[in-house]
Amino acid sequence: MCITLAAIVSAVLALIPAGQGARLAVPTDEEVCLIVLRPAFADATELATALQAVFGGASAGRRELFAVRVDVATNRLWILGTGSAIAKVRAMLAHEEPVRPALQIVRLLHVSAVKLEATLRAWVAATPWSSGPPMIVGDEPTNSLIVQADENAWPIVERAIREADVPTGR
Repeated sequence: MCITLAAIVSAVLALIPAGQGARLAVPTDEEVCLIVLRPAFADATELATALQAVFGGASAGRRELFAVRVDVATNRLWILGTGSAIAKVRAMLAHEEPVRPALQIVRLLHVSAVKLEATLRAWVAATPWSSGPPMIVGDEPTNSLIVQADENAWPIVERAIREADVPTGR
């Protein structure tokens, strides 16, 4: 996709708060960058709020991030800032964690939730997970397992629970 220089300049100018253009105190040796990022897991609006809290205040008379805008439709961030600030933002996003879905509660019929929890935790620890290991907690009073897993891990964990929750030969 091609975009005209006029459209780029217009987009950059739209990012700079009104009346701030003359006050962008950037050292002459510091580059100013415009990047567009699409967070893998985070909500762009929440991330923009966090970035503005971290970088928004003046530091030694200058700001590192001049503008952070969100394209809600595409969950993208438009960020205008110094090269060093952009590098920090990229480093922060490199450690972005997936958003976990709501908890799953599985009531067991045939085995002890506390005993199965111990078995499942050992299995989870020994298994490689693409987006972080599921969390499993046994609740003794209800004989239930409380499971937190992403959409890829949940079917695997659920199958393991169902296969383990079978009547014993007693």
